Amino acid sequence: MSLRAGALLGGADADALDALTEYGRHVGLAFQIADDILNIEGDARSLGKGTGSDRSRGKLTYPALVGVETSKRVASELVEKAVEDLRALDERAEPLRMIARFIVDRKT
Repeated sequence: MSLRAGALLGGADADALDALTEYGRHVGLAFQIADDILNIEGDARSLGKGTGSDRSRGKLTYPALVGVETSKRVASELVEKAVEDLRALDERAEPLRMIARFIVDRKT
């Protein structure tokens, strides 16, 4: 919603709004998968929170369903889709592209 709100306030056209909506959907799911992976593989000190809590609470996560390696692949594919969603937007969308790529590279 915040992507759309900013775009609406900035006078974006319908195509840009659609692109940002899809970007948000893809990047949001990629972020959640990456966060679930960090909960398994991350360093508690770097994360500032304990790891493994999802598993100990029996939380159903993407890695729990399909495994960590498949989850990493899917998160990367979602990021590429998010970047592709922005293809019709100009260079002002570059920070959004950078954010999307950061999601799968982050360690915290």
